[in-house]
Amino acid sequence: MFTTAVVEDEYWAMQAILSAFSWEKYGFEVIIQSNDSQAALEQILKRKPNVVITDVCMPALDGFGLMKRIKEAGLNCEFIIISGYSEFEYAKRAISMRVFDYVVKPVDSEDADNLLERLRDFLNRSAIDFSSAPSVKNEQFQKMLDYIHLNFAELMHITKLSKKFFINTSYCCKLFEQTFDMNFTAYVKDVRMKNAKRFLQEGKSVKETAQLTGYTDYFYFIKAYKKYYGVTPSEFRKMN
Repeated sequence: MFTTAVVEDEYWAMQAILSAFSWEKYGFEVIIQSNDSQAALEQILKRKPNVVITDVCMPALDGFGLMKRIKEAGLNCEFIIISGYSEFEYAKRAISMRVFDYVVKPVDSEDADNLLERLRDFLNRSAIDFSSAPSVKNEQFQKMLDYIHLNFAELMHITKLSKKFFINTSYCCKLFEQTFDMNFTAYVKDVRMKNAKRFLQEGKSVKETAQLTGYTDYFYFIKAYKKYYGVTPSEFRKMN
């Protein structure tokens, strides 16, 4: 179960949030629910939930301030903002703080479940050894790594990604070599192979695993997997 904290200063808004999400269905448990952001901060730092869901406009400590304090404390968790405000500046600031999602009240139950499903899948991927993006100092490069780990099944080109994240392509290539001692192509393959291993361990078929990791050529996937792990996907499934 993924542990969750919900911080909302209005009582009825809190009840609406708690009832909108199918927590247990998607593997989540609300362990902290607080109408006081300062008190919530103490509980969050003590109990270290996987997810923090917070309002923006709250007295004493607003949602952005709460997230900032949690990040400064070194707690690794995902943030979701649920706000009554849809202003672009709020959303822009949320993106800059790498918030998982920004939701405008009132929360629709179907949208809430879709959000939990996406969040669960993301957290499951991040929990696997090395399949979560490592932390680096360059903020834009970090955002690129996060994107790769979240969208590894997509067709990726370093020129397009470097443009997307405002990094010079040559410098981006240098960052991959300096940080991981491998080029961009090798890094993406590394992420895909480790996720392929996870999918096979979860019982997915070889064909399904190939599709989930972005390989449209079934036989090329088998060849790539054997070169990486020394066994074919089918042999690995039998061993596990």
